[in-house]
Amino acid sequence: MLAHLATFAGTPCHFASDDGARLYDLSRLRRLPHEFDLIVYNFRVNGADAQFRMNVCADVNAPCEAGAHPAVLISEGRCAPLARLESEVVRERTGGIVRSTTRPLGLVVEYGDGTPCDAQGTPSVVRLQLDCDEGVGGLQLVGVERDALCEW
Repeated sequence: MLAHLATFAGTPCHFASDDGARLYDLSRLRRLPHEFDLIVYNFRVNGADAQFRMNVCADVNAPCEAGAHPAVLISEGRCAPLARLESEVVRERTGGIVRSTTRPLGLVVEYGDGTPCDAQGTPSVVRLQLDCDEGVGGLQLVGVERDALCEW
């Protein structure tokens, strides 16, 4: 079950649960312009080198088209924005197939409205999963998954 979180007091990268009982500060994950992006993944697409880059609550630090894009795909010298910062949605993730609990297991940070990525013009979506890690007393980055052609 996912519950939408609201930005806390208009502060970027700070979110509160609907009931106000839990506050999340993701600002440590955000990379500043002079820093390397949070996630950089190199791979090959149709024989060409490609790179997936992502930041949290901010634009990636890669040269790309104008606008705030937290995730991009760079291939053959072209940069395709996979999401727009304005579409940011943060949700708590609770329960699941294995565990049934009302205590949050982590967060899902979702960005949408990216470059159309199929013949129907479906905009790409990027989802970042963060799990609660009691060992460090905070959130741990789990990864970015590509669920379908247009979802990462």
